[in-house]
Amino acid sequence: METSPIGRILGEKKYITRGKFGFDLPIIIVSACGPAVHNEVSERATFWFNKHVPNRVGLKDRSEYIRIINDNKKSLQAGTVFPDWGYECWGNDYAAEAAHWTPFIKAGIEHLRENYQKPYTKSAEEFIAFLFGVAAHQVSDELWHGVRMDEGFLKLLRETEYLDDFNGAHDLLDVGGDFYMRIIDDLSYLESSWKIPSKDIIKVYKRMNIDITRISLETCMTRQYYAMQAIKKLGNRLFIKYAKKSSILVEKFDSYFRGGLYSMSVQTYKCWNYLADWITTGERPECNCLVNDKVGRKNRKTTVIKKILSEGKEQFGRVEDFVQVSRTIKDTIISQKEFKLKVTKNISEIMSSTECSDISSLYNKQTLLYTMQKYSGFASSVAIGDFDGSGNFKTVLAAPFHCPEESNTCGTVFLTQNNSTGENDIENISSKINLQSNTTILQFPKFGASVLVADINNDGIDDLIIGAPWINGVLSENMGSVYVYFGRKGKGLAEIPDTIIDSHNNELSSYGSVKMGEQLFSTSIGGINTLVIGAPQSKLGNARQAGLVAVYKYISNDIDSTGGKFKLISVLTSKNPKKYENFGSSIASISNSKDDILIVGAPGFIQNSKKEFGNNRQIPIMENESRSKVYGFVWKNNKFVEETSIVDFGHQGLFGKLVVSCKDSSQAVFIAAPARHKEVDDGIDYWQSGSVAKSNWETGFGNITVKVSEMWDGSHVLGHFGESIACDSEGLWIGEPLSYNNDGRIYFIGKNDRKCYYNGNSKGSRFGSLIQVLKKENSGSMLVVGQSHDSTFSRLAGSISLFYQ
Repeated sequence: METSPIGRILGEKKYITRGKFGFDLPIIIVSACGPAVHNEVSERATFWFNKHVPNRVGLKDRSEYIRIINDNKKSLQAGTVFPDWGYECWGNDYAAEAAHWTPFIKAGIEHLRENYQKPYTKSAEEFIAFLFGVAAHQVSDELWHGVRMDEGFLKLLRETEYLDDFNGAHDLLDVGGDFYMRIIDDLSYLESSWKIPSKDIIKVYKRMNIDITRISLETCMTRQYYAMQAIKKLGNRLFIKYAKKSSILVEKFDSYFRGGLYSMSVQTYKCWNYLADWITTGERPECNCLVNDKVGRKNRKTTVIKKILSEGKEQFGRVEDFVQVSRTIKDTIISQKEFKLKVTKNISEIMSSTECSDISSLYNKQTLLYTMQKYSGFASSVAIGDFDGSGNFKTVLAAPFHCPEESNTCGTVFLTQNNSTGENDIENISSKINLQSNTTILQFPKFGASVLVADINNDGIDDLIIGAPWINGVLSENMGSVYVYFGRKGKGLAEIPDTIIDSHNNELSSYGSVKMGEQLFSTSIGGINTLVIGAPQSKLGNARQAGLVAVYKYISNDIDSTGGKFKLISVLTSKNPKKYENFGSSIASISNSKDDILIVGAPGFIQNSKKEFGNNRQIPIMENESRSKVYGFVWKNNKFVEETSIVDFGHQGLFGKLVVSCKDSSQAVFIAAPARHKEVDDGIDYWQSGSVAKSNWETGFGNITVKVSEMWDGSHVLGHFGESIACDSEGLWIGEPLSYNNDGRIYFIGKNDRKCYYNGNSKGSRFGSLIQVLKKENSGSMLVVGQSHDSTFSRLAGSISLFYQ
């Protein structure tokens, strides 16, 4: 083996270094396009690819591809970042661009089938794994950057927080996204070296009439490896500078339907199934991995390496001091030299002086419920109900990405009566509700993204309502369904839903592109329970994600309370719908002797600006930096009518992301702004620390009067105080799940005191991502706290803690 030269990367300019082969190597500063995010997508897709066997004809050798991917992670991870290899590096931009499209995969498969026969050699398997990685990158980029795609993640950021500044939004997404990925997880699954099938890659390009050199391939891929390892070591320390730039990135990084981690991973998994068929048969499948193929893209460049070198090079070092490149006849191996991080002041958090206690000091009984399945989304939503009228209550816990062994469709809702303390695998102590389908479009419906227990048909027995917002697929104009399971006296819930409210076929179609299933609520109108569905990502006219709320009343037939149908009785929108308003993100209600009031949160970003000339260019000048609203509606003349709203000006704090009404004599409504910034006298800005406001809504003289009596602020940078809220008879619980390096805290605010609690076993788990107080008649209540990123039992699987006396 011989060692190949590595260029010296020292700053933003071009530098020349003489290699052992006797000629100069120019290196230009640039970066991989989000190498950490791309690898995270590939890692999650690998898990689902291992687990699922789609019921489709023609997938003959799938188990072989599962083994190949698992045995060749060094090549898979190299392929996952490969398409960005040549941007601004030795003039290989065109070659890098070509690797982002299906013709590169096609040429790679043709090369594989012509040059390697079964049984595959180790070199062939490494090349196959590399191709799977390249396909993962292609799919992720299309969603992440929203290429020719309405409502992609980049477009969301550009049109909200960045005033149509494409470059600013692109920098935030690629650089900030990678740094934030390191905050979420330590990325320990990343390999210490990459195996790059150099000779195969050169021949694939030759098929496409593109000439590249091995030395340029190795040198440019070295930058990618350096960026990946730097993010793994330093990303969590560097992200803090991006916290002030975007609350949307933090809030929607996992969950956004077109470009969040889950959506990219799901689409990659689907792509890999097509790719396996293609390699096996040699015939290109009807379904394509990319929606908009071979579309020219602009501004692919990102600046991860530049950021790392300018902000952390003293801690990380020079490329040639850190990276080692070795070559064999066919392959290139890039690996890490011995490395020690220079630990400096931790700038990721401003510590609070608030004294906190272990939650175990407050409750003498605790049950921890968990799942062994990675990335399940366990802790997304919980409820409690008596579904058979027996007085026996079941706790409902949803995991919208949990994939049961007996089903081909992911998304599980668990029902358990377990009261034992200690740690319990939810699969061993519960019954399940799943959707059953043999179609690939329903494999990941996000079933369980929301759950609601209410007596919707007004027969005196609790019913279970479940949202599945990704029904029809994340690329569909109309997405999502709501499934209703009626409780029955002495029988409980049926295995299949009694009624389905679908985004495709309902009375809402005249309003525009409907996306439902994320938000469910129930309110009483004149003593009759109704189903309220929030659809905050729905498009109204040309207003993307303006949002709406639909109110349904169940009409029973004369024979059976479960045999009727739902009737749409009211549709709520803002008076002048604006794009990205996200009206319907949260819903609460209060009632008095005169009126039924529905309160709706619209935390989305509305930004007004004008263009002014300065320095020979147009500069956007913000008039109102942002504006989020909470609306109040009163039931009048058989419909809800908007009467008032409360507005929060200032940097995007997601005011109204959560509204909660406490069913007590105070009639208080708590409004959360979990990403709100707090400015303090000592000159320190608590970016995305979060706030919660206490408000009272009163009717009279034909309108609603709103008074805000108290405001509580978080005191941790990126803490997201107010991400969850719950009331009990003694006071208010507020979650702050991102504080203390994602360990999380919860706070109790009583009449005369304020207390802080942590979970001693919740390192990095986001303790407080969900809080509810679940009440059982005649048997007290229990505090339920979600830990959405708990990796104690399986990576980022999530867990739920139940606390009671």
